[in-house]
Formats: sequence, C-alpha cells, structure tokens
Amino acid sequence: MKINPSHRNQHFRRSQVVNSNHHSNFHVREHCYRRLVEISPEPIVVHSDGILTFLNRAALKLIGADSQEEMIGRSIFDFIQIDYHCIVKSRFLEIGGEDNYLDFIPIELIRIDGENIETEISSVEAFNFLGRAVIQSVIRDISARKRNDEFLIRSDKLSAIGQLAAGVAHEIRNPLTTLIGFTQLLKSKYNEPYCVIMLEELDRINLIVNEFMLLSKPQISNIKQNNVKILIDSLIFLLKAEAIINNVQIFSEIEENIPLIFCDVNQLKQVFMNIMKNAIEAMPTGGHFIIQSQVSSEKVVLRFIDQGHGIPKEQIPKLGQPFFTTKEKGTGLGLMVCYNIIEAHKGTIYIESVQGRGTTVNITLPQSLMT
Repeated sequence: MKINPSHRNQHFRRSQVVNSNHHSNFHVREHCYRRLVEISPEPIVVHSDGILTFLNRAALKLIGADSQEEMIGRSIFDFIQIDYHCIVKSRFLEIGGEDNYLDFIPIELIRIDGENIETEISSVEAFNFLGRAVIQSVIRDISARKRNDEFLIRSDKLSAIGQLAAGVAHEIRNPLTTLIGFTQLLKSKYNEPYCVIMLEELDRINLIVNEFMLLSKPQISNIKQNNVKILIDSLIFLLKAEAIINNVQIFSEIEENIPLIFCDVNQLKQVFMNIMKNAIEAMPTGGHFIIQSQVSSEKVVLRFIDQGHGIPKEQIPKLGQPFFTTKEKGTGLGLMVCYNIIEAHKGTIYIESVQGRGTTVNITLPQSLMT
C-alpha cells in the first residue's frame, strides 16, 4: 500500500507540534517549580545522585555561600558531617517515588566557613529526569530551637534545686553559727592550732551555705537604669592586678553609646565578676580577654571572650548544673547562681567553647524588664 506523501508530511508536522508542546510545557513547569522553590522561606536544595543542581536563597544563606555558581556541581555530602553520611544516603535510597515524603531527621551541617550547625533534613522526589530521581531536600537550622529547649529544661532544674538548696541551707545556718561562735571562743581562750584549722573549714562550709541560699530565686529589688559600660569598666579596674599577675590583658570593646538597661546593679556585678574571674583563671599562662557588646532591637548582648584551654564539647551542656565544675577546688554553684540572676532579669546565658582556643560567654539582657 502506498502512503500519500501529503499525509506523511501532515503526520510529521503533528509530531513536531506535540514534541514542541511537550518541551514547552516542561520548561514552563520547570520555571514555575524554580520560582516556588526560590521564594520559599525554608532552605531548599535540589540534587540528583548527590550532586547539587539548585539552592534557593534561604539555603545559600544557611550554608554561607555567596552564589549558586560556587555550589552547583558539588556533592551535598561536602556539607554534611561525615558521621551522618550513611544514614542520609540510606534515606535517599528509601524515597523511590514522588509521593514518598520522608520525615525530618537531625544532622550536622558544615557551612562554607567550616562552622558546624545543628539542622534537620527531610527529602522528597521532585520529579524524574531521564530515569534519575531529582530530590528536593528541606534543611532547617534547629540550633536556636535546641538552645531554647535546653534553657527551659535548665530553668526548671534551677527552680527545683534552688528551693531545695535554700531550705537545706536555712536549716544548716543556725547550728553552723553556733559552731563558729564556740570555736572562736575556744581559740581566744586556749589558742589551740586545731581551732585555726576548724575555723578555716567552718568558714568554707559557711561559704557553701551562702551559695546555697543564693540558689533560691533571686529577688531583684533594686531595679534602676544602669550603664553596663561603667559597671564593667569598674570591674576591670578591680581585676587589673589579678590580670597582671596572670599575664592577662583585658580589652573592653563595649560601645560608648550602649543603651541603659534596667537591672539590679549589685546582682549583675556578681555575675560579671564571676565570669571575668573564671576567664582569667582559665588562662594561667596568659592571653587576651575581650569584652564586646552588640545592640539588637530591644536587647543588649555582651560577649566575654577568653583564650583559655577551653571546655570539652560534651561538658558544655552540664555547665550551670549544681556541683559540676571544671575547677579543681570549685563547687559548681557560682555559675548556677549566675544563671539564676540572669534568668530573673529575663535574660539568657549561652556558652560556646573550643578546646585549645578558648571560651565565649554570651549574655543577652533586655533594655527593659517591663512585661
């Protein structure tokens, strides 16, 4: 049977139109998809066989990249901490279909600058291209959320322990006062050397009891507007001699026009003094101790940065717990009192540390205590 050439041409033209429409529709879909992903507030990365093909603005900001060009073509695993490689790879293999949405799992993300941040990742197959799955992954920064959760847990612990400690300390204080009085009487009458030793140990017990009393909810009664710069400058002057002995140089980089804050100046002085003395003691061979400030909306952030030996990563969550200390002769109560005072001022303490490089204590305080 002969085929009419005109029919063959019509069929060919119809085929061209169908293919053209198919490619046109694909490009329209791809453009719409890219547009939706780009404007999403969630950090989204698109990848195939582990190779990045697209990142939206939020994802570039999260990773710390300046442009798409420096990211496209790189492996997504370049930015995932190696301990999580196996679980993430197995999760990608589980997707197998455009409707198979995977729940979020926690991972550590490595930013361009090398900083590790806590995130969570969820993935789904966006579409299939030439037999290869194109995967869309949402990566959320959960470090702030984890800090808030830890702060709430710590606050509950501080409240319970503070009430218990204050009750025990109150019961100990009365007999302790009697023991100190009679020991001083014996010392003045018989001048026994044992009395001196007993008085030293009783004074140490009294110091611990006083710290127990401070663990109860601090009553911030003397609230006034105070200049944090003047307060810290006065403490630097008091600690100058101790810093010189330890070969520590103190640098204050607090802004001259830092806003006044409502606070109990004596209680904040106790917090700052504790942190500054800890920083100096953490640098027995000397170093730089820097105090910085940053004003953010209605808050004032103070950073106390030392070049000490640092704190092991696994010990940082335990800081502020009773009787946990990194010092040989510490009680672990001083920092716990600091947490209580800052919490009473509606502020927060966040500690960062790297072994061998030093520790940074971040204190955030509101400019007003009004609720």
